[in-house]
Amino acid sequence: MISSLPNPSAGPVDVEITLPDYQGHTVICDVIDSLGKTVSSHTFPPFSYRHSQDTFAFAPGLYVVQLIVDGRVVKAEKLVVVGGRKP
Repeated sequence: MISSLPNPSAGPVDVEITLPDYQGHTVICDVIDSLGKTVSSHTFPPFSYRHSQDTFAFAPGLYVVQLIVDGRVVKAEKLVVVGGRKP
């Protein structure tokens, strides 16, 4: 349903989604840091299944990538950032 590659990452991450009956739904990809703060949010336009997320501005650490459909979290996966800015 959602994949983030490469993982771990030191740069751009391709977020790909697979959703049946995607048309007509609001689909958002949020990246959440270890403190629960949303550090990035992307709304997928209709018929878009890939988003390139730059992680260079993120501090190294563990993040959660959430797939939100119509306001409901339907899938989440871990993302490890090993590069980027220093905390």
